[in-house]
Amino acid sequence: MPARKDPIAPIFDPQQPRDLRRYFPDLDFLLSRSHITADFEKKFHATRFLSIDDQELWELVPEFTDAAASFEQFTATIFRLYPEAEPHRRYGIADLDALVTEHSRIAAPSRATFLKFYCRFS
Repeated sequence: MPARKDPIAPIFDPQQPRDLRRYFPDLDFLLSRSHITADFEKKFHATRFLSIDDQELWELVPEFTDAAASFEQFTATIFRLYPEAEPHRRYGIADLDALVTEHSRIAAPSRATFLKFYCRFS
C-alpha cells in the first residue's frame, strides 16, 4: 500500500462528499493490488489516508472495531455519514437556489436554452 500523501494514495475531501464514490473504488484497487483481503486490514487502510479529524470520525463507528463487521458493512456506515455522497441526493436546496437565480436573469429563454436547462435534470 502506498504511504499517506503518496501521489497514488486515494484522496477524500469531506468538503466534497461526492468524492466518496471515487475514494472507495480507488482504495479497493490498491487493496487488491496489495493482496489485502482481511476486513480489519481493509478498514485500517481505509482510514489511514484521511485527515486526522476524518480518521478519528471513521474509527469511531462501531463497524470499525467490530471484528464481525465486514468491510462492506463498514463502507455502508461511512456512506451514511455523508448523505451527499449518495447518487439520489446529488443536488441540494442550495443547488436549486443557485440554478433558479441563474435562470431568473434570462428574460425570455430560447428553445435551445430551455432544452439545455431541461437536459440538466433528465
